[in-house]
Amino acid sequence: NASPPLPSLVLALLDSLVAAGAARALRDAGAAEPLARSLVAAASEAKGWGGGGATGEGEARAATLLGILDAMADVDVQAVQDGMRAASATPSLVALLGAADEGLRGKASGMLNRLVPADGAGSGEMVASGGLVMLCDALANGTSEANRKQALQTVAKLSSSAQNAVAIAENAGTVGALHHFLGDADGAAASAALATLANLTVV
Repeated sequence: NASPPLPSLVLALLDSLVAAGAARALRDAGAAEPLARSLVAAASEAKGWGGGGATGEGEARAATLLGILDAMADVDVQAVQDGMRAASATPSLVALLGAADEGLRGKASGMLNRLVPADGAGSGEMVASGGLVMLCDALANGTSEANRKQALQTVAKLSSSAQNAVAIAENAGTVGALHHFLGDADGAAASAALATLANLTVV
């Protein structure tokens, strides 16, 4: 049967188009929601849900899709947020925080950061699906400094919500990790750590 390779071929074409600067055209064509739905399917395959084992092919597809969606978000983050919401993709993104591939974990964390408003509002689905706990764990115990800083930026946004701030403060290792980043040479990381700690002190 020659049909299974077609989605990968289409995905490779879309990836090439984005690399050539066509993210805006994809946005205009309404591609955000279909791509988000494809991400849900790829995450399901990557995690081995619905029978069958977890696959590297699923992780690779998810990573490519996140790259395309990230490029589209550079053009119009609201369109990507709307597409992800319509596809109910947040739980799948949260699941990818636990992917075997470190690069994919970083991309999933980065997309979650794009989905969270600066005031942490509307994060209920992410928190309910375990995203806050996994982000705190990535911040405290991540093996990649870049991924830890990515998680820090998202945790900082989430901490703006008093309910989230309580959960962050209660997560083992998170406060220590925040103190660690206060002295970081990266000003953005230090600022995010300071803002998070400030939010934790008022709850």
